[in-house]
Amino acid sequence: MARAPESDDAAAAVGVALASLWPRTPPERVALARAMKLHGAAGDARLEVERAVRQGDSSAQTLLLAGELAALAGRYRDAEGAYRAAARDPGLAPLAVYRRARVLVRAGDAGAQAALAGFAQSFPSDTAAPTALYVLGDMLADRGDWTGAARWFSELIARYPGDLRASLARFRLAAEALHDSLRDSAAALFQAEVAAGAPERMNARFWLGKLALSGGDSAAARATWLALAREDSVGYYGLRARRELHLAPLRIAAASLPVPSPAVTASLGTIDTLLLAGLDTAAQAEVRAILGRAPQQDLDALLALSDGLAARGFGPAAVRLGWQAALKAPNDPRVLRAIFPWPNRSAVEAEAAEFGVDPLLLVAIVRQESVFDAQASSPAGARGLAQLLPGTAALTARGLDVTFYPEWITVPDLNLHLGAAHLQELLQRFGGRVEAAAAAYNAGTTPVTRWLSQPRAADPDVFIELIPYQETRGYVRAVLRNRELYRALYVAPSN
Repeated sequence: MARAPESDDAAAAVGVALASLWPRTPPERVALARAMKLHGAAGDARLEVERAVRQGDSSAQTLLLAGELAALAGRYRDAEGAYRAAARDPGLAPLAVYRRARVLVRAGDAGAQAALAGFAQSFPSDTAAPTALYVLGDMLADRGDWTGAARWFSELIARYPGDLRASLARFRLAAEALHDSLRDSAAALFQAEVAAGAPERMNARFWLGKLALSGGDSAAARATWLALAREDSVGYYGLRARRELHLAPLRIAAASLPVPSPAVTASLGTIDTLLLAGLDTAAQAEVRAILGRAPQQDLDALLALSDGLAARGFGPAAVRLGWQAALKAPNDPRVLRAIFPWPNRSAVEAEAAEFGVDPLLLVAIVRQESVFDAQASSPAGARGLAQLLPGTAALTARGLDVTFYPEWITVPDLNLHLGAAHLQELLQRFGGRVEAAAAAYNAGTTPVTRWLSQPRAADPDVFIELIPYQETRGYVRAVLRNRELYRALYVAPSN
């Protein structure tokens, strides 16, 4: 558990420890806690760390873990105290000071602004410094203080022009400029993003097209979007530009996969044998061995192995092999299918049909949530193909009058059934707005309701850009891109 807490073996060791090897020393408790945290038992992990601290473990590493687990439980004062104590260690002080400031933000503490500003000033070379400046601007923007927000966003852009947070700051400032009808100021910010080669340059080019169109220059808008559609052909903004141009939907015809070689058949057969024998850990070890040999495999072998692993429920490994194949043949359509597989298509389509949701949207969410790993779990406790929290799964099952036990949550058909029902509920709640439903799938309904109340949030493009959670904003873009790629790869064109 101490050596590889994220591994399947560590997860199995948790059960052994709880059954017969209950930890006694602080290091044992901390090792157990780290493994528990990574395998969906953050609450139990917090109790173990608290016991280790009471037994005398005051190391900064343990205090940081204690703070993280307390924050996950919503015990922000306990987390703040743990981070403040961990900051006494010079080596870990930057991390502890930053995490303390973020906890103060989450707790709504009046000292959060000073804590973030102090961190950014004291540790300017720390990788979290741009984020601290962005959060400062974001806090003030949420309070309606755009003068204060612009100050911190501008400082962020000046100090870290190529950082992702600087890109987000440019877009926040540009959105406010558009709200105030300052089109030239907004265009200058988008052009600066493109000129800097910054992370959101594709996004900026899309918005420059929108600005050109709103200014009456349809030719410039069309030229901008055509270039974007060519250069970002399978990215979110390239696909979005195609839709603005009313081009035909993207179609990617992929040839059939080759017949697996004897070596590939033998490797997959070994996995089948181990799974039938109930030796799941050994099967996982064989999958890892296949991944280790991947660089030496030829393209056909990589594609055949990827397809075989996806069909057997090893989605993340299948996609990794797809990316290995992309190094050898980046323009082969079969490679894109390996990166975006659809191993349980009939089940996804059946569940989507039952609840009247788009199967392409459902598979796009499953691809983003679990990469088709039926046993996937998140630090927050979400489980299965559709990554449902136990509470959400139980509530959805109750509404459907479906018998549900927590240990059933990773059963693929049940998980997909409840995931499709949950997606239908979100679509209904948000009036069929796909981007809002996807955001709520990731972040919950409460923040999405708040974001929809922002000025101009009725425009889906504006809504997406103004999502303040970086993870959720990226998630929504990825889901919408996935949906279009699954359409391009798996749906035959109609006459």
